[in-house]
Order: sequence, then C-alpha cells, then structure tokens
Amino acid sequence: MSIAKDINVNGKTLKDTKSLLEYLNDKLKTGGGKYIAGLGFVTNDYLNEFQAVKVANQKTAGRQFRQITISITPVGNDLSNDDYLEIGRKIAKYYYDKGYQVIISLHLDTDTRHLHLLVNSVNYRNGKKFSQSKSDLNRLKLHCNHILADYGLDQIRQSDDSMLESVAHNLSEGFDCLELFDEIMADKASALADLCDDPSESMPIAKSTTRGQNSGYTPYSYYFSANDPARNSYLKKVIKTIRR
Repeated sequence: MSIAKDINVNGKTLKDTKSLLEYLNDKLKTGGGKYIAGLGFVTNDYLNEFQAVKVANQKTAGRQFRQITISITPVGNDLSNDDYLEIGRKIAKYYYDKGYQVIISLHLDTDTRHLHLLVNSVNYRNGKKFSQSKSDLNRLKLHCNHILADYGLDQIRQSDDSMLESVAHNLSEGFDCLELFDEIMADKASALADLCDDPSESMPIAKSTTRGQNSGYTPYSYYFSANDPARNSYLKKVIKTIRR
C-alpha cells in the first residue's frame, strides 16, 4: 500500500526551517533542483516567504512547520518523475486550499521515489496556527486516494493513527526520521509477495498520462491563480515584510 505520514519534527526556529529546507531541496536528491514546487508563493524564495507570513501575523514563535512524507507503492508503477511531482502538487492542494503554503520535494536518491511536503505553520489567509486532528488526517487520506486512483496507483490503507508520528524528532538527530525506510521496505515486501502468490494478477499499472509533461505548470514554482481572492491581501502584507 502507499504510505503517508505526518512526521513529528520539533522545529521551533528559523534556523530549523532553513536546515530542513536545505535537506529536502538538496539538488542531489531532487534531480538538480528540478523536482521542487511550491503552492502559495509569489517568488522562489520559499524560506523568506514562510517567515514573512509569520512576521506579518506576529506568530514567529513555536512550531515553524509540518512535514509530511508520502511514498507511493513502486511495484507496477511506471510513472515519470514529472508525474510524481504533479501528484505531489495535487496532494499539497489539500493544505493550500486551507490557506497554508506548501513546498513539495520529490526525492530520487533512494530505491523508492517519494514525496515530502513542508507546510507552513501559519495560515497566510487568517493568521491561525496549523493544527491537524485525526479526522483531518482521514480527510487527507481520502484526498490522496482520489488522486492515486486517478493514476491507477495503490491507495493509502493505513489507519489514521498510524499516519501521525507520535514521537517528536529533533533535527539534531539527523533526517533519517523523515524517510520511512522501514515502512517502505515492508510495503515492497508485501507488494512483491502478492505478485508471487497470484501471478495471474499484477499490481495496478499507472494509466498512460502526460499530465506531468504537458500540464503547463512551472516545475519549480507555483504562483497564486489570478482569481484567488487571497492573492492581493497576501501580496500587500507579505511582500512588504520581505522587503524590510
């Protein structure tokens, strides 16, 4: 099955955000920086815009971000990297529609490609701090599964409880906690066992699609749509803060 997990990372300073963002957007992991995208930004300076939202709303203390890792079952999956990033953008829209900036990073440096979503802890529309209940995680799972089904991919079937990391990780411990190594290995073993048990049935094959290549979006940055009512207020409030 595909996996999604809200990793409990104890990041409470701008330095923590910078450190994590450097790891997530490392060029060696993201195809030279090609497979990175953002929702809710007006520039490519994601770090400063994250901080500008906090400053503009006078909420610079406390948790700075949420980090969600998504691994799609690789067996029977022939999607391109562009397709993967497009899926990441569609999943991230769950948070963007709620008013949170999201940075999407596709990591290619492991045996299993996987996505990381870094969500700002402050809402750019109403200034509220991020919170996520079990019912919110269930809605995220449903949102993800609709997207995965559209691509003919294995869905997320884990419980809502298992989608939330209960143990808090400090960045001083390193970044391995973000990568779901054990879960991905177990998923691979389970998928391969299913294939061996019944060779007449294969894992779902992704539908032929060119969405990632021809959708017309900018691979590195995703800007506000012109008709987004939050765009003008965001521009006035945040850009002024960035230029201080």
